[in-house]
Amino acid sequence: GINAEYGEAEIDELANLQPSLTYGQAKAEPPQDFVPAHVAFDKKVLLFNAYFKQTLNESDKEYYRVRPVKIYYYLEDDSISVVEPIVENSGIPQANSSSDSGYLRTIKANTGCGKT
Repeated sequence: GINAEYGEAEIDELANLQPSLTYGQAKAEPPQDFVPAHVAFDKKVLLFNAYFKQTLNESDKEYYRVRPVKIYYYLEDDSISVVEPIVENSGIPQANSSSDSGYLRTIKANTGCGKT
């Protein structure tokens, strides 16, 4: 077998051999490139369902009205958009109900937090 062809030292050397490439050792993998936030978080949005209470002074039957909103937080640029859906027959002045978006009001603001 193998013991007859090779000596004990040669067998140990073959067992522990660290092969190298023809042109030297393999190069270490380069570190991953830096990815800017506007690329890493592109098209990533957090959605929060929320509401606020609107005080009604002109009604004897109700003291406040609960109005639902959706809050979108855009990770790409740390901006926030607050959107109020159109509610049919609500008695609240609203945009044209045939609008494409189906939303009454959109407010988009950049928070500016953590920026120098």
